[in-house]
Amino acid sequence: MGLLSAARSPLAWGMVVVLGLAGVSFRHRSRVLANPGPGSVETRGEEADAGVSQSFTRANDLILRARRGPALVIGASENEADQRPLRGALVDVRYEYKDQIPEELFLWWMPGFVDADGAYHLPRAESVVRSECGAGTGVRVVAREGEATLITDYCVVDEERFSITTTAERLPLGASLADELAAGTSETVVDRFGTEFEDLVPSDFMIVLDTSAKDGGAAIFESKGTRIEQHKIRIAAEQFPAPIHVRHPSATRAERNVRLLRGDVFDALASRAAHDRTVSVVAPELEGKGTLELLDERGEPIADGKLTGASRVLHLPKNLGHTLRIRDQHGVVQGVSKPLAETGWTDVEFSREARGQVRFGLTDETGKPVAAHVLFRGMEGTGNPRIFRTSQVFGAGRSVYLPHGSGQVHLPPGNYLLTASHGPTHTLLQRAVSVEKDGETEIAGVLREVVDSDEWTMADFHLHASPSPDSPVTLEERVVSLACAGIDFAVPTDHNRITDYAADIDHLDLRALSSTPGVEITTSGKRYWGHFNAFPMAVPRGSQERAVPPYFDTTPTQIFHGARDRGALVVQVNHARMPPRIGYFDITEFDARTGLAKSPEFSDAFDALEAYNGIWIQDPERIREGARDLVGLVRRGRHPAATGNSDSHQLLYQEAGWPRTWVHTPREPRETRSDRVLAAVLAGKTSVSSGPLVELTVEGAEPGAMVQPKDGKVRVTIRITAPAWVPVDEIELWVDDAVSQSFTPGPAKDGVRFEKTISVPISHDVTLLAWSKGKSYLPDVLPYDRAESIGFTGLVYVDADGDGTIKLAPPP
Repeated sequence: MGLLSAARSPLAWGMVVVLGLAGVSFRHRSRVLANPGPGSVETRGEEADAGVSQSFTRANDLILRARRGPALVIGASENEADQRPLRGALVDVRYEYKDQIPEELFLWWMPGFVDADGAYHLPRAESVVRSECGAGTGVRVVAREGEATLITDYCVVDEERFSITTTAERLPLGASLADELAAGTSETVVDRFGTEFEDLVPSDFMIVLDTSAKDGGAAIFESKGTRIEQHKIRIAAEQFPAPIHVRHPSATRAERNVRLLRGDVFDALASRAAHDRTVSVVAPELEGKGTLELLDERGEPIADGKLTGASRVLHLPKNLGHTLRIRDQHGVVQGVSKPLAETGWTDVEFSREARGQVRFGLTDETGKPVAAHVLFRGMEGTGNPRIFRTSQVFGAGRSVYLPHGSGQVHLPPGNYLLTASHGPTHTLLQRAVSVEKDGETEIAGVLREVVDSDEWTMADFHLHASPSPDSPVTLEERVVSLACAGIDFAVPTDHNRITDYAADIDHLDLRALSSTPGVEITTSGKRYWGHFNAFPMAVPRGSQERAVPPYFDTTPTQIFHGARDRGALVVQVNHARMPPRIGYFDITEFDARTGLAKSPEFSDAFDALEAYNGIWIQDPERIREGARDLVGLVRRGRHPAATGNSDSHQLLYQEAGWPRTWVHTPREPRETRSDRVLAAVLAGKTSVSSGPLVELTVEGAEPGAMVQPKDGKVRVTIRITAPAWVPVDEIELWVDDAVSQSFTPGPAKDGVRFEKTISVPISHDVTLLAWSKGKSYLPDVLPYDRAESIGFTGLVYVDADGDGTIKLAPPP
């Protein structure tokens, strides 16, 4: 689920855009057309080795460059069928330094208008040409929709600033000019509310930040009288970014000033001409290694930046921020200031507060270091910690990933419950830890493998990292999270971007994991169909936009054919039922009871159905719904594989590997793993789980197979394996989409928890599925209070009449 953010760059430099997402840098050739006054216009050349880039830039786009290096890239290439129409849009922002590879920032920003009903319109560009802007250089875009005409001039103002001016003719009655910005996970700061805004808020400025960049970067977008909104997407316990809309007060003219700079939000605020107060921060004991958080009246953070020395002076607008909080380099809070003066000067001094250290050494039963995921929960009045990433550990909130089982973290003094895991095949290490001031605690332990999984490969076929605009996770962090969850095989599926984990797996020496490149086809436009994964895919050397399958204003048939034309062997329907109407089955009104869809555009030419998406890990009824949809597809003659995937966008919440797909093919040898996994998925040899491994055989045949009854019955064996900490309490055998028999397992133990063979009478064609659920929830291996322990198999098809097909009756 979700959508495109930053990939790794060959340089350690970072940057932020006024309106944008961080992208990846690559070499290019460009031709200078003009250089009057303070800037120039260049034509973008063909890309060389682009790697993974979310940039929408293409050859022949226009680069408007100020003399000191900042540049705007305006889409000038013709719109291509089935891809997002971004001709005339601002598609990239750069800040280039002499003799260095350009650092690019993905940016998709488009001028348009909002009508009297609140609907946003983005007229399509008819022409994009070089122009003169007074004494400087510029680019003019003419766009039309119906009778409305928008003329937008991108201009160089001086050696480092730009202006963007839109004039409109014949807008509909009651309409006003507006802009749409896709900023993804880049932090966007507005007046008074900082990053925490949604409904229309008045603000004359908007700052967009790339917080993942080493040295930071910021862009300031200023315009008088604007109101800004962002309606974030909330599904279950998760939240995803949505496009930002800026409404201008006029229906005829909108003027915007743009400045790009290196630094953080406090550098960006200081660069503005208008600021009402000054805050002098002194923290000599932190040695210039800390994070300053600007808090609102509730004590919630609304912006943050770095402490780059023993002191720093901040220049803030009157209404932005109530107090300051400071954290050290490990994320430990070192103090909160008194309320800041509304105007004038405020002095703030912080001293170093106490902290303790926890050091890890985790191994498997052979003494070999084991990758582990650790969660800290505050106990007895101690709050949950916030742990930063360091050179040794990958921290996120109260979560820590240890790719080689070792490392250390710093925590405030207090009492914590520590839970370390390596996925649902190993034992847990759970321990109460008391952290003392300046003390050190050693955590050594063994995570033993207690589920015999050699004949299986654990896979996650739906994952996001920073090439997606709604994921802040780097490719390196994503690979580490998968290794710590015990995943063997992973498919990166970023939104309309083809990604490969291979280089990061090798770099991190985590070769127990393997992967194949993939993509999540994320549809958009007036004809919207949901999200679909396709893999394997070839990673493009050039434009990602031209490499991904069709996704804009297209049809399901064109999407599936386009994926296969580009080499995909597996096409998977993701989260088929998910609000707000982003699920394919919801959109097409597919009815599992009949196997029919109301939409004439519905196509069933896919290979796998994501029957369990990680966003539903606290909602068992949604998971049952996915299993019933598998049966519904059989009613139309289709037998897709069942998959369960995390759809992870974060390191904390919606964790990688929860749920996972157990694919019945041996984990080793690694060299042939990818081919064997793909073949087994296409054969339907899968089981889905956020806890136990559930196995089902019918007359000795596994899921995906078709069998015939003997003497009007079939022999069915159900086997469930799990560590003792995984709840296994309710076991069911489904005939089609109804529970036929229920069973109760024995007491919890490591290993085989239940095994039983029964005879099932068969009078007509049916499908069989085995299901397991815990009455209690998973322990603190995940940060949810109600994470379900659920597992179920793919379908076995019983052909009662021996005609080689399965014809199911509708449910009663």
